Amino acid sequence: MVKALDSDSEYEDVKAAYELYVFLSVPQTYKDSPKKVVGLNFVDQAIITKYLQYEGLVKIKQAFDTVKAMNAKHFSVKEKDAILASIAAHKKLPRDPKTIFNNDLVFGAIDSPTPEIEKRYLVLATEDIKYAEEADKRFEKIKKGSSSFTKDMIYAMKYYNGMTDFQKKFFTQTTLYNTYKKYDKASSIEGKVDTIPEAVLAIVQFEDAVRTAMEIHDTINQSEVIDPELYTVIMGQIVIAYKQYDFLNREFTIEGQKVRLLEMVSNSIRSDYVILKNAYDVNEYLNGLKK
Repeated sequence: MVKALDSDSEYEDVKAAYELYVFLSVPQTYKDSPKKVVGLNFVDQAIITKYLQYEGLVKIKQAFDTVKAMNAKHFSVKEKDAILASIAAHKKLPRDPKTIFNNDLVFGAIDSPTPEIEKRYLVLATEDIKYAEEADKRFEKIKKGSSSFTKDMIYAMKYYNGMTDFQKKFFTQTTLYNTYKKYDKASSIEGKVDTIPEAVLAIVQFEDAVRTAMEIHDTINQSEVIDPELYTVIMGQIVIAYKQYDFLNREFTIEGQKVRLLEMVSNSIRSDYVILKNAYDVNEYLNGLKK
């Protein structure tokens, strides 16, 4: 059974080997045996070693089964722990077991147009979980009346607005968010920026523009044939980011506290902005629009 396992095997083959492994691991009473023995002790070590290479597939499936609904608004603590276990098991998979994972529909649809509802993509959620956990920490840090309240609130709301719907499934501080919801981003900026919601909006507008532009930039770099429309779209986003960068690069008085909003932009976003600015000539583009 284990000898036959390879990249062309199906999950059910691995599951059958797992069930036999579990059975052989438990002390049993065999005919003509005066005491219970562990059958696994009589299995060739090379067979056990090969089996263990595939066992992670069962751990991943068990973890996936713990996740009740992919369309749930939030994952429970138990579900999050299971997802983390699936990520750890997936990282350890050798080539052949990983091929089974990639090809077997028991782990979810392949190339789905809606990957956010397919459990197989949970093993890729490491960065999503990290971002949600950082958002949690930002909300936990807020202390009403503290000297850093304004900055802490802007950071927390900025992180909240930076989360995708999928990342929000891992966000645990919903009660704190609802408590401070009045500080969430404004719908628009009226005059000068002097409130927390307006400050949050100003930062979110910059970060969203950079994220969108980087997604298009990656698409352009990965395409053999480039759609000219992509250049127009990416330049539009870079212009928004360019103007927002200059706007944020000053000192603001927010709720009576001096704040430099540009310093509150994520380091990764600022790095991506530099990449975009170096790759595309914004001034040349703007001058061309004036002609």
